[in-house]
Amino acid sequence: MKHKCIIYVHGGGWTHGEPSEIDRYKDRLGCDVIAVPYKLIPHTTMGGQISQVAEAIRDAKRDYTKVYAMGYSAGGQLAVMAARKEKVDGVITLCAPLDFSKVAAMRLIRFLLLSFDPIRAADSDRTDTLVIHGDTDETVSVDAAKNYVRKAKNSSLTIVPKKGHTLTVLDDAEVRRRIKTLLER
Repeated sequence: MKHKCIIYVHGGGWTHGEPSEIDRYKDRLGCDVIAVPYKLIPHTTMGGQISQVAEAIRDAKRDYTKVYAMGYSAGGQLAVMAARKEKVDGVITLCAPLDFSKVAAMRLIRFLLLSFDPIRAADSDRTDTLVIHGDTDETVSVDAAKNYVRKAKNSSLTIVPKKGHTLTVLDDAEVRRRIKTLLER
């Protein structure tokens, strides 16, 4: 059995995106990275996407002693929600919409998606969660990350200066150090 892996969930607003977006960072993360090619809306529902990520986590547990979930943007939301269905050793979110009320594009339809809003049950999350967010993110307000971390017991927040809504938050040395620390627990 292999030691540890990260199940990576790509971003793209649940409707587009590519698992390969993580490829340039795989060598820097310190363990195997398995990118999940989940079905996109309208070919499935958000609940279906969460189930697909949970299934990928379950499959990885057959081969790895430690499994972590990581997601960028919408993928971060899916990672948090899947970790509620299938236990992981830790979650890492990158610029994720963890409080739908703080995402301008979702305010109008938030009431339709309440059961998928990570903030709703954050106070019962017990998984170690590292929340990483750019301080100039205009797509998902950093306030979404702050609100989630205030509620989620085992979470911590790293705000990356001068970064917006971008996967390049992984270029930050402090971010990589914090990820390494989580993976070594």
